[in-house]
Amino acid sequence: MADHRVFWSSFDDPHEADAWMKAGTWSLATGAAVQSSTTGSAYLRLPMLVQRAYVAAGVTPMTLGVGMAPAVGIRVRDTHEYGCAIFKMGTVQSVAETDQTDNDIGGWAGTYPGASLGIGQSLVGANNCSFASGAAMGTRQSNYAGGTTLPSGYVELSMQNASASYAYVFVVETTP
Repeated sequence: MADHRVFWSSFDDPHEADAWMKAGTWSLATGAAVQSSTTGSAYLRLPMLVQRAYVAAGVTPMTLGVGMAPAVGIRVRDTHEYGCAIFKMGTVQSVAETDQTDNDIGGWAGTYPGASLGIGQSLVGANNCSFASGAAMGTRQSNYAGGTTLPSGYVELSMQNASASYAYVFVVETTP
């Protein structure tokens, strides 16, 4: 199967995500998917499954809650989780790529929260994450566990103890 676009949304239809799985307090208005609560885990799960994919999202973290490591990002998850997120631990800002077993964490010079971020995730040969906000750039990568065959997974816009506004999400399913 050749690479092909699977999904695109700029959240212009306020009812677009009515049937999507979600956790948290989401609203769609004026071209954005907004999660307003800063407590607990929140996600907006796209109505599709992918195995290997490139996912891009534009997000503006708005407020950080008081819980452990407030984070904003994207992830593909099923029996395993592959994610790309910006998070904060105490007063230290970090850019993080996590996949439950092989974290690659590095410093983040961008503003968090408040500045718009572009987050890209490529699940082709490894979990590659790229982050951009103004002049601040970051990349992180973790390899898949040896011999891992990726199951079909759900693409999610996700956050933990933070509120954010997502301007778009774009998904391309890629060949192995």
